[in-house]
Amino acid sequence: MLSIVAVLALVGASRAAPAAPGDVGLLPVEAPGQEAEGERVQAALESALGELTGKGAHAPAEMRLEEARLTFSCFDESEACMAQVGELLQVGRLIWGTLERKGDVQVLRLSLLDVTRATFVRRERYEHAGPDAVRRLEADARAFVLGRPAVAFPRVDFRSVPSGAAVMVAGEPRGATPLTLELAPGTYAVELRLPGHQTVARDLEVPVTGRIVVDERLAPIVSAQASPEGDGADAGFWLGIGAGGVAVVSAGFATALGVRTLELRDDAERADTQRANDRAVSDGEDKRLLTNVAWGVAAAAAATSAYFFFFYEDDDGASAGVNVSPSGFAVGGSF
Repeated sequence: MLSIVAVLALVGASRAAPAAPGDVGLLPVEAPGQEAEGERVQAALESALGELTGKGAHAPAEMRLEEARLTFSCFDESEACMAQVGELLQVGRLIWGTLERKGDVQVLRLSLLDVTRATFVRRERYEHAGPDAVRRLEADARAFVLGRPAVAFPRVDFRSVPSGAAVMVAGEPRGATPLTLELAPGTYAVELRLPGHQTVARDLEVPVTGRIVVDERLAPIVSAQASPEGDGADAGFWLGIGAGGVAVVSAGFATALGVRTLELRDDAERADTQRANDRAVSDGEDKRLLTNVAWGVAAAAAATSAYFFFFYEDDDGASAGVNVSPSGFAVGGSF
């Protein structure tokens, strides 16, 4: 902050050397908490002043806006009060501004004062949101100094099929399609995202003038997993193999039991005593029962195997059964 001695020295110098009407004083842009953004806007103002005057801003003293408020009690930044600041800086015109962030919006206020008349030449307020807000404010600052209308940036229409895709510009979410944005000239990384669909990413070149349309068709994501029908077919194949194996084993066991049953029948016919005959007949009946059971299991397994190979579906209900009795067996089921 300027010391009291320095301020008094400047006041004395201003009385001895009247301000030249063509000289322009530029106070540093006040940007609490975002010095880098304030410096960018300041550089844009200085660049435009250089074009306008040929020699840039004329400010013998580096006075900040806060210092001006405290020194001259210019808390309302009125014409008469700020004119004293201009006289102190020995300039004919004075420019100052503030940059403030409100949520996602950057707000820039600029003032241009005719110091000799203590009247405002113009005062403007600019607001922009998004990742390109400061870039747009730089263009507005240049237009303000040069006395031109606020810069109208090209419009970009974002569309997608299906609609409702999230629009990402330079990594920042800006809304959902259909969407219209004003973007400063330049190159932007753009993405369109929609759940269940492939993301579209591209570099977008925004020209100085004109209107751009970004229209994309989002392809659905195709799952790499096998379909339920395919899963059912694979399961049916292996179940059929298993049931077929059971049928083969059961048929082999039934054949062996059948052979043994015939042998026991022959033993009963050749028995010398009634006791030996009864034993052979009893053993033969047991083996015949087991033979029927084994053949029943083999038949049921064979039928089940055929079903799994030819008729099986995942959501189908199927049943198979076998009824075995000493006199034979019966196989039934629904497929």
